[in-house]
Amino acid sequence: MTRKPRVPLPARLDGPDRERLDGALDGWLRRQRWFAGKGRPRSGAEIERALAFTDPDREDGPHGWLLVVSARFGDGGAPQRYCVPLGVRGEPSRALPGDALITAADGLSWYDALGDPELVGVLTRRIAAGRRRNGITFVRERSCPNDLAAAASSSRPLGAEQSNTSVVIGERHVLKVFRRLSPGVNPDLELQRVLDRAGSRHVPRLLGAVEGRDEEPPLTFAIMQEYAAAATDGWTLALDDLDTLLTGGEPAAAAFPAEARLLGRAVAAVHADLAAGLGTDGPASGDGAGPGPELVASMTATLDEALAAMPSLASVAEPARALFRQLGSGRGSAALQRVHGDLHLGQVLKTPSGWLLTDFEGEPARPVSERVRPASPLRDVAGMLRSFDYAVRHSLRVAGVSPESDREHLALGWGWSVRQAFCEGYRERAGRDPRDTPELLRAHLLEKALYEVAYEIGNRPEWVDVPLAAVTRLLSA
Repeated sequence: MTRKPRVPLPARLDGPDRERLDGALDGWLRRQRWFAGKGRPRSGAEIERALAFTDPDREDGPHGWLLVVSARFGDGGAPQRYCVPLGVRGEPSRALPGDALITAADGLSWYDALGDPELVGVLTRRIAAGRRRNGITFVRERSCPNDLAAAASSSRPLGAEQSNTSVVIGERHVLKVFRRLSPGVNPDLELQRVLDRAGSRHVPRLLGAVEGRDEEPPLTFAIMQEYAAAATDGWTLALDDLDTLLTGGEPAAAAFPAEARLLGRAVAAVHADLAAGLGTDGPASGDGAGPGPELVASMTATLDEALAAMPSLASVAEPARALFRQLGSGRGSAALQRVHGDLHLGQVLKTPSGWLLTDFEGEPARPVSERVRPASPLRDVAGMLRSFDYAVRHSLRVAGVSPESDREHLALGWGWSVRQAFCEGYRERAGRDPRDTPELLRAHLLEKALYEVAYEIGNRPEWVDVPLAAVTRLLSA
């Protein structure tokens, strides 16, 4: 039997290959969960930079590049930049997962490299070596183990992410690639470096990073972290506890309030380490000396976004503005600092040794300039309190629990006890109770609920009643 001749792999990405990829990437990007331009009129995609991370003359495996891809739109808005790790093979030797294939032509297959364990292994070994290559800086962080390269023989995509892509390596490490690129050091990498230096026990160990330091300002392509294999995310734990409660029918059956107390302590410890490492901006005030006006402006902008998404909210606009204006007048002042920025039950992991906080990017839809702005720690507290409410409402809906029934009262009681336990735990570690500044906490809760309204309208309209009910409760408090 005559073997089909091997198609030589391209050593460079240019000419017809680059033009073909530009056209294929436009459609491929729009099929990805992490693509933020869905619904906008398309104009095309273009490869801005192609940074090779494999040897150009290798013959025993696929070739790989880190692509910086610019997605353009026909509405006149600014383009968006994305990171696409690209692989090329002559007829892939293994099945590609999901929607990894970008295009195939002339005997070559071009695909998302994160679905190829061989190319993920190359990236892992580059991080372990900690060297600069072809415009890419592979950083070996201080906590990187000596055997990182040895773990690179197996990998699997983690899945279930909205804005990034993570790959588990050797069941011990995880490579997280930031899909949407923003100028500057990604807040996730910046804050985890601070927490790593502080020796925090409440974040996964930071092992390495992949950066584009030739850019001005630089880009963050990826980070490598310790993988908490025995962990369960907080959302799953909360829903399991509520299911036990609604099935067993006794408050004593619930175990999550005790965990919520420990979680409150963990969040407070992370806040303390961030404040020690990056400082604080002093108390918010309305006299122009502090960042109070910026806080009010940020909250008001969130209200305006919710109004644009759901004009029927107009009836609550003025009461909401009045509540936010109270902060500008000095009521509920608080020191501002760097915080997590998008804290909820899906961002925390319970391990045998305690709680871990993950994903310090902040809300991905926000510009980086907003995500790195100092904020009150109560922003994170409010995010977690709202997440507890979502867990309750989700469980009631899935279980088909009738309003005003005994089971509804049990679930609502669970929510109350979990919120109290979380705040108590926070107080034990921070020395101050989030409930001691009720107006500031209520303003942050309202801002978060308004953000959720805009999010649900754009993604899950059938769930918008959950944050709408919270807005009503908070304004009638």
